[in-house]
Amino acid sequence: MGDNYGPILVAREPLAPGTSGEKSIAVPGLMTSAYLALRLFEREFQPIVIPFDQIMSAVLQGRADAGLLIHEGQLTYASEGLHKIVDLGEWWHESTSLPLPLGGNAIRAIWARRP
Repeated sequence: MGDNYGPILVAREPLAPGTSGEKSIAVPGLMTSAYLALRLFEREFQPIVIPFDQIMSAVLQGRADAGLLIHEGQLTYASEGLHKIVDLGEWWHESTSLPLPLGGNAIRAIWARRP
């Protein structure tokens, strides 16, 4: 958690950021901040809702062209042979100079501003 931290979009093969349009992307849910951040980054894709702990295997098995990783997947994807397309936390920070408004970041920001 912190600045430049966010969900990571990965694929079996290297892809340039912004080229995942019209591809299927495994996501942890349609009502998540991770999904919202991805929609802001890439508007055209087919979401496939998969439990977060099964996203890497779905991408590796070809059930999805790419996957949006949260939690421990953000730390282990490279050891599984997946390639980072974009870290949405880094992208958001470069675009706005602000941390991605995930739950933990929002709490940290509010706590830091209290009297």
